[in-house]
Amino acid sequence: MKLGMILRTGWRAEHGLMADPAAAFVTLAAEAAAAASAGVSTLFAYDHLEGLPSDREASFFEAWTSLSAVAASVPRGTELGTLVSGVSLRNVGLLAKQAVTLDAICGGHAILGLGAGWYRDELRRFGISVSPFASRAQAVAQSIEAIRALWLGRPVSMPVGSSRLEGALASPAPVSGVMPIWVGGSGEAMREISTSLADGNNVGGTPDEVAAAVDDIEKRLALKGRSRDEFTISIEVQVVNEPTSGELERLAQRSGTTAEDFVTWNLVGDAAALRRRAHEYRTRGVDQLVMFAPLASGQDATSELVAMVERGI
Repeated sequence: MKLGMILRTGWRAEHGLMADPAAAFVTLAAEAAAAASAGVSTLFAYDHLEGLPSDREASFFEAWTSLSAVAASVPRGTELGTLVSGVSLRNVGLLAKQAVTLDAICGGHAILGLGAGWYRDELRRFGISVSPFASRAQAVAQSIEAIRALWLGRPVSMPVGSSRLEGALASPAPVSGVMPIWVGGSGEAMREISTSLADGNNVGGTPDEVAAAVDDIEKRLALKGRSRDEFTISIEVQVVNEPTSGELERLAQRSGTTAEDFVTWNLVGDAAALRRRAHEYRTRGVDQLVMFAPLASGQDATSELVAMVERGI
């Protein structure tokens, strides 16, 4: 099982209101480099316009710009991508260009994560029309098809969500000619789209829930004649080493849940507990565990936390 990590861009309010954004980004880049050096193979970024509902005023950096800048700070070969980009946030052509530009910067190791977008209030406040979930899910499927067609270098004319491409061109192509596209979401619609059109599915849940998701994904892939070896199943969890009761309550509140449920859904506890839980996900068939470290600030804390989790995978 590979280990990924979400950049601490501030979306989960880990920086509060940034007094010095320039210094905050230097720290972010240093943490990314430390994580990659400690064994993290993939660095991801949350992609949003507004912070969590519980911390809307918190400062945070934009995803694609952050990933492109961090690419210069990490070892060559480190994968970088979004987990995930809601298809309503950008024109599909712009998204294709941003992804392929990152791919060129990091030498062909970019991953494009797509999702239907759950944060509807975010869209409304930024003047983006909010369509029903079924329409957004359809837009995810259309976006995958459109982006792959654009990367082939031929004119593309097709509907994508509420817009339409008319003879659109987008060059260059990804460095290797192709780029992995993952889909975020565990529901029926997103599971079907991911196993039909994408290269990976980011799921959620406890180890037992994830085991059921893995079984379902493998059955769907088999029915479609697709190889399990060419498909990535990932899970994103927050990783917190021995938090105080106050820290745990704040993290749970930011996640919109109780402290008990936060512990159930994430990796929380001492080093041994973190290793055990990471190993449980490995034995359930997860290909990549993607960790977010809300309290691990700085290079040393990042390296230490990565080492704790890595021993379990």
